[in-house]
Amino acid sequence: MVKKTKPSIIILVMVLLMILLPLNLGAQYYNSVSNTQQAETVSKKQAVRKAKEYLGFCAFSRGGLIEQLKYEKFTQAQAEYGANAVGL
Repeated sequence: MVKKTKPSIIILVMVLLMILLPLNLGAQYYNSVSNTQQAETVSKKQAVRKAKEYLGFCAFSRGGLIEQLKYEKFTQAQAEYGANAVGL
């Protein structure tokens, strides 16, 4: 014989799942975004350092510096960030 469960218990469990599940997924999303942003920050800092290094011994236009940084395997966004950071 199957025991019947009260509807209020089922509703309570469903409400708890609706509350707790999104919180867990939100934490996972935040951690993945945070790790990505941290990696980007390191790459951007490296682009700034390399841009300063190049400008220390040679004059570059903004476009020339960006192209040089891209040649050094920085992305377009990282190269532009480096050029912006040094005032070009």
